[in-house]
Order: sequence, then C-alpha cells, then structure tokens
Amino acid sequence: MPHPDFGRVGILHGGGGFAQGLPGAIHHRAIRKVLRKRFGIEQPFCSIGVSVGIFNSWDENSADIFTKYFDNTTSVYKWSSVVEEPIERILKSIPSPLFRHHESAREWWRDWSNYRKTRYKNRKEFFADMRKLASYLWHIVAGISLPLPLDRSPSPGELASAVELLISELKSYGLDISKIQGPFDLAPLMSSLEKIIDADAILKNQTSTTLMLTRSGKHEHVFAYGATLPVETLAKLEKRCQIHWVQTASEFFLAGKACVSLPPAFPPVKINGGIYWDVGDKNPFPAEYLMDAGCDTIFCFVKDYWNACSAYNPETDDFTQRQLETAEMSISTIFMDRYERVTERAEREGKKVYVITSKLPPPDTQILKTTPEATKYTFRVETEAINKWIKDNLNIDPADD
Repeated sequence: MPHPDFGRVGILHGGGGFAQGLPGAIHHRAIRKVLRKRFGIEQPFCSIGVSVGIFNSWDENSADIFTKYFDNTTSVYKWSSVVEEPIERILKSIPSPLFRHHESAREWWRDWSNYRKTRYKNRKEFFADMRKLASYLWHIVAGISLPLPLDRSPSPGELASAVELLISELKSYGLDISKIQGPFDLAPLMSSLEKIIDADAILKNQTSTTLMLTRSGKHEHVFAYGATLPVETLAKLEKRCQIHWVQTASEFFLAGKACVSLPPAFPPVKINGGIYWDVGDKNPFPAEYLMDAGCDTIFCFVKDYWNACSAYNPETDDFTQRQLETAEMSISTIFMDRYERVTERAEREGKKVYVITSKLPPPDTQILKTTPEATKYTFRVETEAINKWIKDNLNIDPADD
C-alpha cells in the first residue's frame, strides 16, 4: 500500500565511478534506515541503477564494495584478452637477462652467454634477434618528436607516429584491431562481486522492483528483477525502452557488468544475443523511469554536476582515467537537461523529487580507484552531510535513532 506521506517511494542510484559510488552508498543506507524506522517503509516500490549506481541498487550495505575493491585499479579492471595476449607474446620474446640487474660487466656477459647457448642454435640467430629488438626500440624512440626525457606532456600529434609503430608491432604479434571494442575488461571486479553478492537469493526473495539501465546502440534497455509491475505501468515503460526480465544469476551479473562498461574504455557485454553498454554518458538522470513506474516520492543519489570538477592529473593518471574524465564533461550537460525535464514533470504531476548529491571528492579519489585516506574522509564528510540533509528536509534527527 502507498504510504500516506510518501506514496510509492522510488530510488535512483546515479553513476560517477568511485567518487559517487561510495557517497551514494552512504546516503542510501541512511535514507533507508530512516524510512524503515520512522515511517515503516521496508522497501522502495521501485529502484533504478545507472552505471556504478547499479551496485548500490543491489545491496543496502554496498559501501563494502567500494571500500574493498576500489583501492587498486588491478582489482577493478585488466587488459582485454584481445590486447593482453599479443602484449604477453612481446614481453615473452624479450630476452630475460634484460630484466635482471647486474653488478658487473662479467656477470652481465655470463648471463647473456648462457641465455644465448640455451635459447639459440648459433650466434647468428641470437644477434639477428638482438638487432630486431634494438631496431624496434630505436624506431619507437625516434618516432617521438620531442627531446628526451620528456619535460612536458606530449600532444596527440607528437606521439602519433610512436603509437602507430607500437600498434604495428602488436599486430605482428597477433593483435586484431577490428576486434578491439574496448581495451580493458572489468573481469577482476565482477569476479569479486560474484563471490560476495548472492544473486540467486536476491532474485528469489526481493519484493520490490529493480531496474538496471543499459543501452544497445542508440536505444535504452532495462534488465529488471523483483516484483512485476502492473500491466499499465509496464506498457508505459515499454514505450521508453525494451525490458528484459532477469531469470538467472548469470544474467544478473552480466547485466551489472553492462551497466558499468562505459565506452570507449570498456567493450560491450553480450547477453542472450544482444550487446549492451553503460548508459550513464547518455542518460545520467533516468528519474522519468520511476515516474512512469508510478512512484510518487523519488530519492535521487547523484553526483553534484552543478559543482563537479575533474580530479584528473595528466602527470599521474592512466589512459582509462583520462578517457572516463573526458566523458564526464559531456555527461554534465546531459544531466542538466534531464534534471530540468524531470523537475518540470514532477511539478505538473504533483510528485516529489529529492536530489541528494555528494560532496566534492578529495584529490586522491578518481573514477576507478581511491586511497584509504580518501575513503575515511568520504565516510566522515558524507555521513555528516546526509544526516544534515535528513534533518533539514525530513525534520528528523538521525542522532535520535
């Protein structure tokens, strides 16, 4: 039954990487606690997750995901197999003595001599490989039209020839450019989540409806689970997107992976013959889905796009971070347009939309990684912020609970 004060409650979990994921988890847990203890609302009527917000839609205590698995990028993503395999072949082709520190020239020559004798039939083969390796390294260095060592960040044009040479070399070791739809793979993160999230129990026991928003090409798709919505509500939603009802744990995790696979860094995810991506760069504020579902009061946990600024550091951040931060700039504009449309509709239909934003993250917080210090800071600042928000907007002091 709808609550006398809130009606049907909806929750929107927005994207924005770790910088939004952890604050969103903290805010979500605090709001759910108040709704449960003060108003008797055990579950929202409907929730929607977009991008990294999908993890917060899975579990009320999802803060653990962000504190345990975002401290190092290697626990989040790796090279995709299309890129990783030729790189491994290149590394394996480089003589192992190159990687070892030698205390003297005699020791260095001994290692190289032993390597040559065990690896090659004769000196001719050995020196042919050494010339090939030296030539390759020389061409790469020569292709960079800058004084070395670099004392500034090179422009894309200045590094173009070096990149072309590198790609050419990778292709000779088996790299198929046509197969690269994203150089990185979220397998490490998803493998960890499959161990701590009981998808079977969620699919069996959840009494509310959760929508996982993705896209395929230009079209938005929802992977839904939990309670089935009324026929008239489904008809309204199906005018906005195609709905796929999740049946298995495998589909659950694949849909989750698709939700956070933001191009061009990550490839699409194949699910039952279709391919799906993160929709956060096209629709970062899908509150209208919850309106269509019949929600009267909607709590939106989103990034503060009004005051957002990039924490990207060109001297220390990697390629993935650079790509994701660039995408964030265009997402801000799209968010503003969506927000204006949602607020106008809410006013027309008499719905209440609460937008709860995160504070600006500390400098050492990035899209896909953080530090223990930043995590501790985020818990303190965001807990204080959401408690103040609850007191100011719901006239409740969380300290009394």
